[in-house]
Amino acid sequence: MNESAATLTDLPSPASRRFVPADLSISSWAALSPLYESLENRAIASVQDLMQWLTDLSELESAVQEHVGWLYIRMTCDTRDASLSEAYTYFVNEINPHIEPVNDRLNRKLVESPYARQLDRKSVV
Repeated sequence: MNESAATLTDLPSPASRRFVPADLSISSWAALSPLYESLENRAIASVQDLMQWLTDLSELESAVQEHVGWLYIRMTCDTRDASLSEAYTYFVNEINPHIEPVNDRLNRKLVESPYARQLDRKSVV
């Protein structure tokens, strides 16, 4: 085997999180809902508050997308293991439908924030 070939042990470590608990188990909507509710209910009183809110939202969205990505990868790598398909299907049918309406409300909160117009385009790209 070529020494430069990547192995599973060569995968990068997960990024450290500030908003999403490192030990969060995305196994149900009940596990995720407090994080979404926190973002939905957080007061934004300045551009700095909005930037932190966006950072936290991005971190949550990344954690959820990484989770569903791994569910999909595991399901497609071992098509004989029904539990892997069930885990992916559970996320799609039972968790994701709760996320979509909250994402819509969060997007509206961003667009309606008076501080959104004050963001420097370079700072959010």
